[in-house]
Amino acid sequence: HAWQRMTENLIKNALVHGIDTYQMSLLQEGTHAVVRVANRTDSIDASDIAYIFDRFYRGDTSRNAKDHFGLGLCIAKEIMDRHQGRIWLEDTLGGGASFFLELKK
Repeated sequence: HAWQRMTENLIKNALVHGIDTYQMSLLQEGTHAVVRVANRTDSIDASDIAYIFDRFYRGDTSRNAKDHFGLGLCIAKEIMDRHQGRIWLEDTLGGGASFFLELKK
């Protein structure tokens, strides 16, 4: 259930902030499983990265939107923390953002 909730949050985030497509992959790296959700949009501003997983935080491009509240990434991080996992983001080659979830198998 935790994987489903976190993955849903990342996919919703990719769709809200992405232009028209996202990619999702599942990798096995040794004793860890890693889910990657990448969207094709503008890269996340460097000043937003430190706060991106904070509750109610929304980057400048979405601050006026009333259909989301800035909780999805915070919820995903809290779930990962409770399961001794890790969540992070990286720029996507060619533009956009890639979010990663990593849990021990």
